[in-house]
Amino acid sequence: MCSKLLAYMLRSLLLKICHAYHTMFSQSLSVTLSGRILCFTRKRGGTNHFVTPEWISKPCNKSKLQDLAHKNQLSLIAIDEAHLVHQWQEFRPAYKELKALKNEFLQIPIMLLTATAPPEVQSKLISIVRNPYISKGNIHRQNIYFQCEEVESGDKDFSDFATRVSQLIGNECAIIYTDFIRHVGPIMSKLEEHGIDSVACYGEMDPKSQTESYMRWKSGDVNVMVATTAFGMGVNKPNIRHIVRYGVPESLCSWVHEFGHGGRDGASATAIILYSMANTDHAMAWIREHVRTNQTHCKQVLSEFSRSWQFVMAHLAGKCRRQLFLDLFGEGYSTENSHCCDVCDTEITMHDCNAELCTLINAVDTVGEKGELKVVQ
Repeated sequence: MCSKLLAYMLRSLLLKICHAYHTMFSQSLSVTLSGRILCFTRKRGGTNHFVTPEWISKPCNKSKLQDLAHKNQLSLIAIDEAHLVHQWQEFRPAYKELKALKNEFLQIPIMLLTATAPPEVQSKLISIVRNPYISKGNIHRQNIYFQCEEVESGDKDFSDFATRVSQLIGNECAIIYTDFIRHVGPIMSKLEEHGIDSVACYGEMDPKSQTESYMRWKSGDVNVMVATTAFGMGVNKPNIRHIVRYGVPESLCSWVHEFGHGGRDGASATAIILYSMANTDHAMAWIREHVRTNQTHCKQVLSEFSRSWQFVMAHLAGKCRRQLFLDLFGEGYSTENSHCCDVCDTEITMHDCNAELCTLINAVDTVGEKGELKVVQ
């Protein structure tokens, strides 16, 4: 909305760089496909031109934009989900090239938009723009309830996972996230056994199939979207009641981004992580491989996964799940909220253990004095 409003006010061309096809489609009226390089245009007052990083990295396309800039026909370059400029440099090298835009388009302001940038990421993003003006919102969403549960099913059998999902979401709108494309089909099949229709969206799908899946879900024809983690960026569907994730997320920031799509209409929503130890083993294998192939970022990867694990295991320490991710973003929070997370909702029963403790101390003293263990009654 920030970039669209500027295009309307300036009555000129605005270039918006988006990461995925469904994101651009959801914000556009007309579509032009060119292989896997997509370009969308929306006209209403000004002109919004939606492109992927791969599109703008082509010399011929960049040359056209520079011509428009010289003619004062390009008013703004906006990078949606800007945190990906640092996170996806290896996954999609074209993102790395976006750092050069401030030097290639000296007279054009650059806008960075993201909802999941903790302080250390914010400091990196500042280097991408000239003379930055920073406007921050609050990621705290009071209407979202957090919980984590262990399920028995592993990566080859999603029966328990699907059973629990069906109990949690009923007939309401939901997104189910998984890290692996190979999980999408089996999860959909198991959900179907419970009478839940779903559609899929992941990176290797062709653009037409992605668009069809998205439109069926967006229109309410199907209530459940099963997707990999990239889905949802830039997508705004207000009535999502449940965000369900299978497995411990690779970072707490990615989980913040995923559950941020829930309850945008202000009504209650739930954000649930369902994990199995088998799934956790796969996550650790992924981390080991990432560290082996990229020593530069190994500490960052391990640190981010450690935060995610602390979030999932928060019940063992009696820590509020909401407070953990708010601390990451430097936001304060009062834990007096009556409906915050499963940890805060758990009653803690106090028990006077003085007598048992005295018995234990006496037993230790007895062993120390006589060198043998005695049972003290």
